[in-house]
Parts: sequence; structure tokens; C-alpha cells
Amino acid sequence: MSYLNTSVANSQSSTGFYRQQNRPEVYLIFQTGFYCHVQNEDQMKAFGGFRLVFTSNSLNLSGRYTGDCGWPNGFFRGSNRPEVYRMYGRLGLAGFALGDRYCHVRNEAQMNAYGGFRVVRVVSPSSNLGRGRNFRGECPNP
Repeated sequence: MSYLNTSVANSQSSTGFYRQQNRPEVYLIFQTGFYCHVQNEDQMKAFGGFRLVFTSNSLNLSGRYTGDCGWPNGFFRGSNRPEVYRMYGRLGLAGFALGDRYCHVRNEAQMNAYGGFRVVRVVSPSSNLGRGRNFRGECPNP
């Protein structure tokens, strides 16, 4: 069930992040005719932060809604879990570091080879890290 004004007039169609002024939800138009819902605040921060969000009095999204957005490329772990996952690949979507694969970092030595734990983003336990990606098992060494 949608609470957004879905009239075609004045519809947002440029790629980017959008939010209706009186609503907290953020949507990403990642390709002309396709948009998704940003999962949570942690995901928006991973994409670059709320400064990238265009706020409109009346949000008019058109096209195909694909559900929750996938995470950008990088290293992530849920705040309630020790496992680290690497998001990678390339989908060729203008300006967005979105890929189609993810893998599990095997151990501390492998994580150090990837740049260390300082590159890992710790995110909300409700985050669906594998959304829109194919799991490849354990990560290969860099």
C-alpha cells in the first residue's frame, strides 16, 4: 500500500535519492524507470549520507518499484554479528557503486589483506546485506 502521491505530473525521474517532506522514507531512483526503498539510516550513510537526498513537498515516483535497495559495494557486518561480508561487482548504474555479488570474509588475516577492519561498516541488525546480490561463499584473497 502506497502513501505517496503517484500522479504522473511533476514526477521525479532523474536518478538520485528522494523523500517526501512529511515522510521519513527515502527512495532511490537507480535507473530510469526503476526505484527502490532505502532500508535504513545506516544504508543511507553508506551511500553518502542524507545530504544527497532531494526533499519534495509531494513525491511523485513512477516506474517499477523493486523493493528494498541493495547495499553499495564495500565491507559490512551487522551490529549483532561478527561475520563480515564484502559487497562487490559492477552493475553499471550511473553514479552508484552497486554490484551483483557478495561473499563472506574468511578470517582476520583475509580482512587485513582487504584493508583491515577500519573499512568495515557496522550496520543495524535489520539490514538485509544480501539484497539483490548473489552469494559467492567465502571471499577469494585479494
